[in-house]
Amino acid sequence: MSTIATPRWTYTLTPEDLEWAARMIEGEGGDPGAVLWTMAQRFALLRGDRFPTFRSMLQAYSSPINPRYNPCSPADVAAHPLDCSDAAQARRARRIASPPSAEALSFVTGWARGEVPNNVPRAVHFAVGPQVVRCQAREGSDACLEVVGKFPAGNPSERQNWHATTSRTSSWPAGFVRVGGTGGAAVAATGGAGLVLVALGAAGLWWASRRRA
Repeated sequence: MSTIATPRWTYTLTPEDLEWAARMIEGEGGDPGAVLWTMAQRFALLRGDRFPTFRSMLQAYSSPINPRYNPCSPADVAAHPLDCSDAAQARRARRIASPPSAEALSFVTGWARGEVPNNVPRAVHFAVGPQVVRCQAREGSDACLEVVGKFPAGNPSERQNWHATTSRTSSWPAGFVRVGGTGGAAVAATGGAGLVLVALGAAGLWWASRRRA
């Protein structure tokens, strides 16, 4: 049994949650561990207020697995041309209809067991840089505050995901959000230094090959 937990709240991850998380990291750019941790921290922040399951939040947040954009409405096409291109819609349809790869599911399963250190502590948003800058300019408690990670790091020619905190999460104490389960130690939202990253195994080879592609 694997969970996302804070000192006062615990959510048990289901096989369906893990399958959709694997679909998500196959569709999103950047670092898969950072994406998963950002989504876990966002789910802990919302604590089921808007989404009853981790899967439902992932689908609402991540355009590569969001059924809202399949098919896109004319308004969606105008507002989100990249997400609503013919190619993007075709990829989304295949991703939603097909099971995730064994490698992606292995990575997510290792993360859920507590084997992937958190490299984006307190982040609850991720997007490409210009979108995060616009998010920082917004008003309200869900506006982006501090950027705590940019991936792929050090290569400006590649599309980057920026991961950001909000005013509601920037003051979280160390270890406020934890992910872990049977077969692995719980990893806190403070970096997890010293733990062996599951990326050293087959799932890590899959991720390395994606970055070279």
